[in-house]
Amino acid sequence: MWKAESDIRKAECKTIGDAKRDVLAKDPEKVKLAQGRREAREQKAKEDKEQAIATVKRAGPAASNEPTIDTKTDGPIGAEEKWEREIDLIRDLPEGRKRDIYARAPEIAVRLATILAWWRGSEVVEVEDWDWGWGWAELSCGLVLKGANEQMKVKREFGKICAHIKSLLAPGPMKLGEIHALSRSAAGHQGMEIVDKALADLILSEEAEELSLAQQAELKIAPKGAGRPPRWFRLIQR
Repeated sequence: MWKAESDIRKAECKTIGDAKRDVLAKDPEKVKLAQGRREAREQKAKEDKEQAIATVKRAGPAASNEPTIDTKTDGPIGAEEKWEREIDLIRDLPEGRKRDIYARAPEIAVRLATILAWWRGSEVVEVEDWDWGWGWAELSCGLVLKGANEQMKVKREFGKICAHIKSLLAPGPMKLGEIHALSRSAAGHQGMEIVDKALADLILSEEAEELSLAQQAELKIAPKGAGRPPRWFRLIQR
């Protein structure tokens, strides 16, 4: 049944096509008109294509939807190496407000650098593009961090504990365990909970900081054995 109906439709289409050709054959003017319309459509398509090509050439190479870094390294450090270095530095930051705010800074910088490279007509993000993008990303994150610190300061009801911790850190970096051990008398009945809250408050107000593994290695205090590394803190020098 399906094959028979299909054959009927094909026959009908063929009949309609033959009828159209017969009408056009009897009227040469209609033939010319149909040819003119077809040529006009082809010419319009050709012009649209040429215009699109010209527009792309003026704008430069198309940018990728996903920002990536293709490097053209003239020196020892290229754009990609700088990008990876900033990612590693942020990963080494201790957990906290600064790390949360700066977490996407490299991604933002890549997007800005890609935009600059695209408008230069380049398919490659070079060191200059990255430096420009990172400068803006770092500035933006810094302003956000500053505003967050100003608006989210913890009301201190434990000023004496904070002053005590700052006096402990004044000579240099100290491990958390040592801070606890030397703060038992100052904490009194409130225990180490008040000490940890005071230390967190000092970090949020950027008076103290927790050292990353990279910073510990630089100061030559990084642990050498296996196991969980100790937490180190120090005052931020103004």
